Amino acid sequence: MDVPYNVHLYPNKKAGCGSWEVLITLESDSTIIIDTIQYEVTVNDDDCMLSGTQEIAHLSNLNVFPNPFSNVINLSADYAIKQITISDLQGKSVFIERGHDIRSINPLLVKGMYMMRVEYVNDSFSSRKIIKL
Repeated sequence: MDVPYNVHLYPNKKAGCGSWEVLITLESDSTIIIDTIQYEVTVNDDDCMLSGTQEIAHLSNLNVFPNPFSNVINLSADYAIKQITISDLQGKSVFIERGHDIRSINPLLVKGMYMMRVEYVNDSFSSRKIIKL
């Protein structure tokens, strides 16, 4: 289901530019980040009239498949992946894979639900819920 989000930014009533990062988290646990969007915003007058906004990074283009998975997890993303960390629902890291442009992993996990954090070579990241069958 697509959910529209409205974000209102108030840059202290001053003209200028700024970058904002929007973190989309689980309602039940705000420490679990589902997606990250970065914006460059320009304000051009003292009345805070927005003159422009540009999405500079939206990391939802991460695809994780299959999910649920049995053994191997495949990944595709707009950026090269440098590290994957899988944590249990208590936040304990149970699997870490480091490399350059990781495309698949075979984590030895017990059946259950996990959070996977994917770090890119540009130091941004995305998180996804994964399920081991």
